[in-house]
Amino acid sequence: MKSPINVAELLAKERGNEQAGIKLLIEEVTAAATADVQSRWLNGPMKGVDLWTESDCRAMVLYVRWSD
Repeated sequence: MKSPINVAELLAKERGNEQAGIKLLIEEVTAAATADVQSRWLNGPMKGVDLWTESDCRAMVLYVRWSD
């Protein structure tokens, strides 16, 4: 099982700039989601998954309701 993303640690890296911290968090979640999807599909029937997965994962992260 993969370790969870430590939000507090990520935001602490950019304590003086909230927007930079949020961007770092979005990038980290996007990278984790991309890696997870690619690990399941890259060597299977969808070999082109690496072409669109990152942008789709980023879109998913940006549209999720963060207040839930």
